[in-house]
Amino acid sequence: MNMISTDPLVIGRVIGDVVDLFSPTVKITVSYNNNKQVYNGHEFFPSSVTNKPKVQIRGGDMRSFFTLVPSSSFTPPSFITSIFSCIISKKSSVPPSKSVAMNMISTDPLVIGRVIGDVVDLFSPTVKITVSYNNNKQVYNGHEFFPSSVTNKPKVQIRGGDMRSFFTLLMTDPDVPGPSDPYLREHLHWIVTDIPGTTDTTFGNEVVNYEIPRPNIGIHRFVFLLFKQKCRQAVMKIPSSRDLFNTRSFAEENDLGLPVAAVFFNAQRETAARRR
Repeated sequence: MNMISTDPLVIGRVIGDVVDLFSPTVKITVSYNNNKQVYNGHEFFPSSVTNKPKVQIRGGDMRSFFTLVPSSSFTPPSFITSIFSCIISKKSSVPPSKSVAMNMISTDPLVIGRVIGDVVDLFSPTVKITVSYNNNKQVYNGHEFFPSSVTNKPKVQIRGGDMRSFFTLLMTDPDVPGPSDPYLREHLHWIVTDIPGTTDTTFGNEVVNYEIPRPNIGIHRFVFLLFKQKCRQAVMKIPSSRDLFNTRSFAEENDLGLPVAAVFFNAQRETAARRR
């Protein structure tokens, strides 16, 4: 499962946006101008891909036939190459239960939205959280909010555990200063520790105050992550700066392990035209 989370076709959202999860059975090499080979996620100037590429199939035999499909799923275009055999004669060797689980991973909004990969490693949620702004605007994965609607601190409810278990909530932006070049990743917006299970953030200890999201360049993801503490007052290493925050390092330094729940929303700079 961890291999799936680091697969460039998953991280790049080819699996999910274009095709379902699959297991490669042959190899292909795609080359422009005889020497510029295509690798997953590498960038090409449009001027360097004006000529038809050479695509070599390294598998099968002269009795098997294939179809090549170039697909553009983003703007600006990024060309995704897939091979499909014309005749499928061999059934999948993946057991049904595993196949179903793998397809669930490929359609998980945290994977498709690259929260898993950019912010945290693959994890299995064990509790549920609900995040609501202004008492009635609930956060769902990938939904967009206007910055003006998230100026007040949200209410985050933990639907799991009990009063003897404690949790840490953090909110982070992995897309600073902009999603195309997030060289300042991540920016920390909020940390609340020692939240008892079955309660909400008002019962916890706010160690980093809530900061209003202010995306300036492109669409930003704002991610809420919940970690289960091993005991009360377990989180002792609080970051001194919001800039260049790292969720993985924070979790490791405070012995929090992987998250137990997560949800994120998108937001971009608000203009008068978009408010209409």
